[in-house]
Amino acid sequence: MLIIDQYAYQNRLVGLSPKVKLGIYLLLLGISFTGIPSLQWAIIVALFPVTCYLAKLHWKTYVKWLLLTLPFVFISLVTMAVSFQESPSKNLILALPLWKGYAVITRASLDQTIAVFVRSYACLMSTYFFVLTVPFRQLIDLLRSFRIPNELLEVIVFMYRFIFMFLEEFLVMRDTLDLKFGFGTVKQSYQTMGLLASQLFTRLMRANRQINDMLEFRFDP
Repeated sequence: MLIIDQYAYQNRLVGLSPKVKLGIYLLLLGISFTGIPSLQWAIIVALFPVTCYLAKLHWKTYVKWLLLTLPFVFISLVTMAVSFQESPSKNLILALPLWKGYAVITRASLDQTIAVFVRSYACLMSTYFFVLTVPFRQLIDLLRSFRIPNELLEVIVFMYRFIFMFLEEFLVMRDTLDLKFGFGTVKQSYQTMGLLASQLFTRLMRANRQINDMLEFRFDP
């Protein structure tokens, strides 16, 4: 079972209808996309303690999950905030010489970047609220109630199991290599990560063939 599912199955709203939780989630997403900063910040501030309480989740773990997405968000925001000009103009917050021009940050681009950042994390925390309060079993029942084709549900279940299998294989192999002091130095760490990637790829390909054989056997006319 995935760590997020462990919290989802023990949350304080596990007995609540998943349709109600879906409605709350859609409402939170709608507010996150309104473009009203005060409402977006209200969602971020309110959902932090509410999600930790309902999911019985320690706040440090929740912060780590939020920080996992920070590098991807940061790269996207930098490309949005920084532009290139041949010569510096007025109303610039920052201008750095770059090749034959300047990398600049304007007030408009900075305001837009901050707005996207707040919207992104409001949506992310809304999604965490939904994922941590709706177990995978309830999610499948919710999709089935919306008349989702059974073939698509089968694909979703197998993808979930494949992700779980991938994480389990990764953690077992990482712990095994760690016990063999494979991460002692920087050079050893690079070599160990290369070995881990190759072995993990081989095992996943083998598991994929087994799943394909099982599916062919199941749906063989």
